[in-house]
Amino acid sequence: MENKILCYPGIVDSIPVSAGQEDDCSMGTNAAIKIQRILRNTQYVLAIELMLGCQALDFKKGKKPGKGVLSAYTEIRKIMPYIKERHCYLSLC
Repeated sequence: MENKILCYPGIVDSIPVSAGQEDDCSMGTNAAIKIQRILRNTQYVLAIELMLGCQALDFKKGKKPGKGVLSAYTEIRKIMPYIKERHCYLSLC
């Protein structure tokens, strides 16, 4: 959701100056800062999805994944081990 908000173009908030002429204020810096946040958020989302995919494969013991999936699984498991314990950070658990 944050990425959706960050994708809102900055130019729509630009206020023309000098009798309606183009605004000389560049929005490039703001756009660069927003794209950095979007990329960081996307990395987090993809990392979580990959981690959950590995956990799902571990639950499907006996089923063999395809070559590409197995390769990704092996690389991910080198840095992120199987999560054995249930961690609940909510007071409801």
